[in-house]
Amino acid sequence: GLEHEPALANDIRAAAMIEPGENMFRADPHIIRRRVESTHKVLNVRVHRLWPDQIVILADAAEPVALWHDGKAWTVVDGLGRIIPDAHTEDYKHLVRLAGRGAPNAAPALVKALKNHPDVSSGIAIATRINDRRWDMRLVTGATARLPEDTDLDRAMTRLSTLQVRTALMQRPLETIDLRNQGRIYLTPTNAPNFAARETEARS
Repeated sequence: GLEHEPALANDIRAAAMIEPGENMFRADPHIIRRRVESTHKVLNVRVHRLWPDQIVILADAAEPVALWHDGKAWTVVDGLGRIIPDAHTEDYKHLVRLAGRGAPNAAPALVKALKNHPDVSSGIAIATRINDRRWDMRLVTGATARLPEDTDLDRAMTRLSTLQVRTALMQRPLETIDLRNQGRIYLTPTNAPNFAARETEARS
């Protein structure tokens, strides 16, 4: 599965640590698979021992899905929520940006939800993981969309997408769009007084 990525294929061969002429009985497919998986560069690793003298390694290149800032630098996250070592972030500027502890592990579900709602994804500047349970999404307008816990992520994203299509909600002068309540959406306008921020309920 890495025919078109020779550099990555070479990395996987090196990680497998298989020497020409090695005793086939010592070439344990389970150990080889763990070695290859430990590179965090490929997915769906399969290792087959074909008698009398062949070891076949099948793998898929890890697909980058997001960029994550760990507090010091940006890194690339793959479709299983793993950091891809040595990946150049400048090559993936189009990916969604993430922050917060635990963000990589939760990235696949968020990326999938955003892919299903392009009207929402196009307006996101960065998504921050909150208490390893939910996301706050800062929009390009400066507003913050507060999502519920992960079990309600898809529902909340659908509601936000529907309102965006109908009312261009994400382009309005708002400070927050709070979707944590299952029955209502609370909006805080940017001109709300600091001492008593007004919240407007938007039913969907």
